[in-house]
Amino acid sequence: MAPRASSPALSETEFDIFDALAGGDDVQQETGLDADLGIDLDVGQGDGSDDEAFIAAKQAASNRKASNVGKSVKKGGGFQAMGLNAALLKAITQKGFKIPTPIQRKAVPLMLDGQDVVGMARTGSGKTAAFVIPMIQKLKAHSAKVGARGIIMSPSRELALQTLKVVKELGRGTDLRTILLVGGDSLEERMCNTVALIGSNGKTNMCTEFSSMTTNPDIIIATPGRFLHLKVEMGLDLSSVKYIVFDEADRLFEMGFAAQLSEILHALPASRQTLLFSATLPKSLVEFARAGLQEPKLIRLDAESKISPDLKSAYFTIKSGDRDGALLHLLDNVIKVPVGETDAAKKAKEDAAKAANNKKRKRSDGFVKDVPVAESTIIFAATKHRVEYLANLLRGAGYAVSYGM
Repeated sequence: MAPRASSPALSETEFDIFDALAGGDDVQQETGLDADLGIDLDVGQGDGSDDEAFIAAKQAASNRKASNVGKSVKKGGGFQAMGLNAALLKAITQKGFKIPTPIQRKAVPLMLDGQDVVGMARTGSGKTAAFVIPMIQKLKAHSAKVGARGIIMSPSRELALQTLKVVKELGRGTDLRTILLVGGDSLEERMCNTVALIGSNGKTNMCTEFSSMTTNPDIIIATPGRFLHLKVEMGLDLSSVKYIVFDEADRLFEMGFAAQLSEILHALPASRQTLLFSATLPKSLVEFARAGLQEPKLIRLDAESKISPDLKSAYFTIKSGDRDGALLHLLDNVIKVPVGETDAAKKAKEDAAKAANNKKRKRSDGFVKDVPVAESTIIFAATKHRVEYLANLLRGAGYAVSYGM
């Protein structure tokens, strides 16, 4: 395999970024041109001396609009201007995306151009769609040729599931096949279905994940440990991979996947397109990017991010065994979260009681919207098990709790 040249990026966390990656954001402000009409709107100085020029400019604008009647005009900066196919544009609209987020507007055109990209933006900025949209656009349809063409590496099972949902939603209208390879299932669940694989040692029984690989998937969404295990056991040939994404790359390194990622990277063809998305860019991640990416374009949108002045923050260092007690103390004495049923739950019970007493009761969907109050609190936990544990703990303490994963 031909070696890939090192990236020219400096191995520092403060290295400079490329300016005007997507371009066009400030063009209108600098030139004074209307993006849709292409005419100078700054005609006339308000003294009545430029009436003829003003009238001529308005007439030119009117003629331009008239000439575009019945034609599809692409608005600058939107998904329509990115050259995406009709099925993908329809899926984007159905998902509720109207205009690209900053990371999407800057990253998608570069990825469609085939360039390696390092994207830095905070959580919730639309990074997942930023790499899924060009991946679906480039893969287009299911390939009869054996071998996955797209791989997305996620640090956790939960994030991988979220990514799978986005891929499925944006992939509507295509026959692309996607599978999920993550840990967390019990041995019994993974061994319930088996497939016989013929190798040098004869037949070997494998679990469900091995069976899913026989469907010839186009896209694999996986955690590094599980994917590497599958690669070794099945002897996967990754020469067909054209597109690989390292999602939340800083977390991948924090969780100790550096060795697995390097091994996976060396097994990929030199011609692949490599994308790395992260909220932060530690030095270890820079070294990884230098080795694995070919002249990457850096998109950094976190440089000017600031914490809201209205946000109060505190950091506590406590022993592991004291976490539960500290949480209950904060909720009870600092935040002063009320215990017992919420107003919405009480109202739901009252409505149910009234409906039971009313012989001519009307059918109800049973849904009551619970409005947040000043004491409403969001608690983040690292694992699914921890989320379920905290939910049971707080319910036992009398708090009204809902949770999701």
